Amino acid sequence: MSFRTPTLARHSSSRLRIPPSIPHVPTPQIYVSQQNLPTRGAYATAAAAAQVESPGSRRPLGSVVEDVLSSKDYVAKLSAFKARSGIELGNDASLVEALTHVSYRQTTNNQRLSYLGEKGAKLFVTEQIFTRYPKLPADALESIVKSYTERRVLGNIGKALGVPGVMLWQNSGSAKQDSQKEGAMNEGVISAKATYALIGALYQKAPLEARKFVHAHILSRDVDIETHLKLQGAKSFLPLIMREQGKPRPASRLIRESGRLSTSPVFLVGVYSGAEKIGEGYGSSLSEAEFRAAKNALTKHFMMDLKKVELPSDQEFVDDIDDGLQLQ
Repeated sequence: MSFRTPTLARHSSSRLRIPPSIPHVPTPQIYVSQQNLPTRGAYATAAAAAQVESPGSRRPLGSVVEDVLSSKDYVAKLSAFKARSGIELGNDASLVEALTHVSYRQTTNNQRLSYLGEKGAKLFVTEQIFTRYPKLPADALESIVKSYTERRVLGNIGKALGVPGVMLWQNSGSAKQDSQKEGAMNEGVISAKATYALIGALYQKAPLEARKFVHAHILSRDVDIETHLKLQGAKSFLPLIMREQGKPRPASRLIRESGRLSTSPVFLVGVYSGAEKIGEGYGSSLSEAEFRAAKNALTKHFMMDLKKVELPSDQEFVDDIDDGLQLQ
């Protein structure tokens, strides 16, 4: 439907005269065509199963989620996913939003929840590692948190929970533009973003639920903490640690050796602070064994593990519960 724009008449005095009335132009609505429903991704069959008016019909964008939830097949998959993952947000619409990638829907999607979930996951992981290993250097702490929360890891967690079977996405249009920003457009990337979004949705509902999810699915993974320590200058750094602790300056002593005059000698060196042996190491030369002994001593120092700790958020959640009880 088209409208003719009324022309403005010019008065003899060169002043503009505005017509007495201008036809009302209705505000255009944004629609999505049923032909543009995703043809790939986990939801393709569920979308096809949803009833549509006709192949060329155009429907308001807000009705897309209604179509999703009107599909018995998809709702059944969603119920199975909730039972498998233990994620319950209170209503299916919120869950669908967390599972909807921007490639599937430009307006209501999981971008904001994904951002919140990523920050929340890193917060809870940082809190745990920072509190449990109080002597870790900052660069090691940062590297460990990244190892726990990187996109590849979240994609694998999402796959284990069954996220790819219920997430909504399509590899066309804006998806290609989005892929240029975040790497190759593939199921793993979308699964990671959806998993972040689920954490964000849990955090929005109840931060304690988000923390439980992070501890159960992210922090439960085995990560070799020691490999994230950078101890190239161990021999020069160890005396500083000992002085800071008020202990005697470290000294290296040869504990045992074998084949000194052969082509394959082995030396075992211990590093001592006073009478206390704080580390030991072996090598094909005295200098190599001495370096490894100093590195072993530093590793023991930085890797001090408190194991069971009270996290800062523990008290915060207790206070919130107490406040809730008082309000009742």
